[in-house]
Amino acid sequence: MNRFRIFCSAVALLSPAMAKADWQYTRWGMTAAQVSAASGGITEPLVFDPNSVDPMLRNHLAAVAADAPTLRAPYEAGGRKYDADFHFTNDELDRVSLSLKSSNDCYKIKGEMLGSYGQPDEAYERTGVFWWRDIERKNHVMLAARSETNCSIVYKSLINVKENGL
Repeated sequence: MNRFRIFCSAVALLSPAMAKADWQYTRWGMTAAQVSAASGGITEPLVFDPNSVDPMLRNHLAAVAADAPTLRAPYEAGGRKYDADFHFTNDELDRVSLSLKSSNDCYKIKGEMLGSYGQPDEAYERTGVFWWRDIERKNHVMLAARSETNCSIVYKSLINVKENGL
């Protein structure tokens, strides 16, 4: 039993999915300036490039631009490096997406997340997308593991920051 607790603790410490309430040094609803300050100045602004948008989505450019991240910061967890992209709606942080930078660990990350969160609340095996509701930390957590080298993790609040309740 002790070994099991030690194993669970190690997985929790190593897993990139083990964000505290909200996401690491940020809180849902922060402004871009507040996120930048909370990061200790490691964020960099991102500029939306309409030329980078898939031609099939060009008729929806305003919606694509509104959904684009505003800030990026380096992030490291479990010995892996990520880009942490910060997305805002009306200049309020509403989600953080982590993109694995270089490692071929997507399937290992999925295993670690299963160890941390248990079976997903929603799973789309065919597309490699898995959703968990982390009630303890009040986050939706989504893993998109489309291949061994293409994966991302998205954190979003379970609670609307303007309202009380789930």
